[in-house]
Amino acid sequence: MNSMRVLVIGLDGATWDLLKPWADEGVLPTIKWLMENGCWGKLESTVPPVTFPAWKCYSTGKNPGKLGVYWWVYPDFKSKTLKINDSRSFKSLELWDYIGRCNKVCGVIGMPTTYPPRKINGFMVTEFNPSDSGYTYPKEVETELKKIGFKGEFVDYHGKNKEEVFNYSIEAIKERFKAARYLAKKYNPDFMHLTIFHIDAIQHFFWEDMVNKDPDFGDAIERAWRLIDTEIKFLLDAVNPNYVLLVSDHGFTRLKAMFNIYQWAIKKGYLVLNSRWIAVLNKLGVLGLCSILVKRFLKFISSNREGITRAISTSLIDWDRSKIIPLSEGPIYVNPNSIKSSNQYLEFITQLISELSEITDPKTGEKLTRAVYKKDEIYKGEYLHLAPDIIILLNSGYEITAGFSYNKEWNYKPKERGWSGIHDLFGIFLAYGKGIKKGVRIDKAKIYDIAPTILHILGLPIPNDMDGRVLMEIFEEDSEFSRQPVYVD
Repeated sequence: MNSMRVLVIGLDGATWDLLKPWADEGVLPTIKWLMENGCWGKLESTVPPVTFPAWKCYSTGKNPGKLGVYWWVYPDFKSKTLKINDSRSFKSLELWDYIGRCNKVCGVIGMPTTYPPRKINGFMVTEFNPSDSGYTYPKEVETELKKIGFKGEFVDYHGKNKEEVFNYSIEAIKERFKAARYLAKKYNPDFMHLTIFHIDAIQHFFWEDMVNKDPDFGDAIERAWRLIDTEIKFLLDAVNPNYVLLVSDHGFTRLKAMFNIYQWAIKKGYLVLNSRWIAVLNKLGVLGLCSILVKRFLKFISSNREGITRAISTSLIDWDRSKIIPLSEGPIYVNPNSIKSSNQYLEFITQLISELSEITDPKTGEKLTRAVYKKDEIYKGEYLHLAPDIIILLNSGYEITAGFSYNKEWNYKPKERGWSGIHDLFGIFLAYGKGIKKGVRIDKAKIYDIAPTILHILGLPIPNDMDGRVLMEIFEEDSEFSRQPVYVD
């Protein structure tokens, strides 16, 4: 097998806050070696830092305003439903499309935002698959993977105990590395991307156990990273890439508190429930109602896209009287039917930003938000009109939830949510290969910069609609990459 030109390993939710100390201690020898022999640093994610659409921002080099997707779901005010995004929702070519046009074979494995799969010059194995079929391109890849024990269906973590969460995640990590080795040998791709998503779940569920040194699960996160480090070594030995990049879609940190924006919006009169549901709320209690909604959502996940749309159509909400539809992690949509003029819209947006900016943790006095933006302050592009009207960037350690899981604005008991670690703005970036600086740390890299940098390494032109830049600071001054001009197409 010829040497692979570029290998990208996506490590969902990776943070140097964990990896660097463990690498320094020798716990992660492969990552330590790559750090010593490559260039590395923090990688700024999207706002908000969330899987959808961050991975697509990596693969396109574009901000969400050019993709048309801003979060997992979006409110459709015409149908009065919350609809779920998938790979068909994104409006852009990706890194592997540009590479494939140059007759180079590409492989993509396990990247969220890729289901359902689509045709590329090579192979694709998607993530978050609702069943154990229909998740690969070409179709025969699925048959091949099943022969080596690959399980395509995504197993939801809801209702599972910690041991089940850990064991499933570990097996999923092993499966994806095994699939990468197998498919690389069979297809001999010039470029391959592999995402290890399930480390994200492990960090969500076991962060507090790590901090508190729990006797049963205190080492769960470290054990998972030890496995990943070993599997990276096996993969590098198997595919012999010329260039290796490690990237994450966002970082991770300890959860301080959760803020229920539904409860806040209801108290403000911005979100109104259907009156027929109030009696149900009083009878079942918010946790009973939450259980019903979760079951509906899981039914959607296990069926199909339209089924999901119906399952979370949120008949709870009075869509005619509500002024906003807030979502978890920060996006807020203003109901266009509640606004009579552009002046009224601007006044309302200004008022919301002011009120959201002043929310403080009643226990610590710390601000909930780091910044509150209008959509045109952080997004740009032809799909700006689809963007949430307000986007919240949270202070580190805080999470916004949008639901009825508890009837208070603030919640300090992470076990009620099931996890104790949450996303943070800064993930990781590392590049290794000939012409790349060794043992050097860089700053100011953004997730949009990875795609153009990879194209530059491959000597390919950079599409002129990409928002990212080539990270020229990672290259040695006398390297071909430093001398090579950046081609813009």
